[in-house]
Amino acid sequence: MHVFHETFAIRGYEAGGHGRVSLRTLCNYMEEAAGKHAEALGCGLDAMREQGITWVLARQRIELGYMPAPEENMVVHTWPVGVERLSFRRDFHMECNGHTVLRAVSHWVLMNATTRKLEKMPPWAQSLAFPQAGLALEAGDIRIPPVPLAFLAETPAVAGNAVGVKEAAAALPGPEFPVRRADIDSNGHVNNVRYVDFALEAAHCFFASQGQGVGERALAGLDIVFRAEALWGDTVASASMPEHQVPGRLLHGLYRKSSGQELARVRTVWKPLP
Repeated sequence: MHVFHETFAIRGYEAGGHGRVSLRTLCNYMEEAAGKHAEALGCGLDAMREQGITWVLARQRIELGYMPAPEENMVVHTWPVGVERLSFRRDFHMECNGHTVLRAVSHWVLMNATTRKLEKMPPWAQSLAFPQAGLALEAGDIRIPPVPLAFLAETPAVAGNAVGVKEAAAALPGPEFPVRRADIDSNGHVNNVRYVDFALEAAHCFFASQGQGVGERALAGLDIVFRAEALWGDTVASASMPEHQVPGRLLHGLYRKSSGQELARVRTVWKPLP
């Protein structure tokens, strides 16, 4: 019961432009497996909603390896690691034909479905921990510096994040994303996987602005920290910049355009194609 396994057959429509499975698809697989496992453990979304609370992803760290193609079968393994501070940690390992596809660390919090405020982790949550399974990844330093939007660089919303003038000048405004009904999940806000899409789109736009082609590199990993909810009718604005003195890494800020409120911070890690 403490380690959940599920096999997914990759469909053709789940591949990206490179002909391999997309990160969006992998994130959807993780969410699906986590939901089924939580249900089997008695703490799925339906059980939580009966108590007026719901699970929300707070942060995630992903390292990518072999990327399968359509018609390959991939196995997802996931298990609860336990309570860490105010969040509940769940790890993932995906494999295909003996190759590691993905290793990931996720941290979940409980949100009151009415007030939209976070709730304390209940005592029973720690009883779900399964230390025998080990860790998919060392959590590492998931702190991500803020990235200012150019048009908000002088406003308190960004200045309060202690972003210097030099950093503000280095940030390039990226694409904007009007929130559609299709982006909303059963919690009534933009699904976490859509933020991954937003960040990757912003990354490709940044590379294009630097005269670099999309096909010159491959995604090696992604860290994301969620800061606030985006709702239907919002427009999500983005900005990107290189991480200071760390080659192959970009930082991305996602903001509510109407107010400048920070929605998510993302780090994407890239490697040259062989």
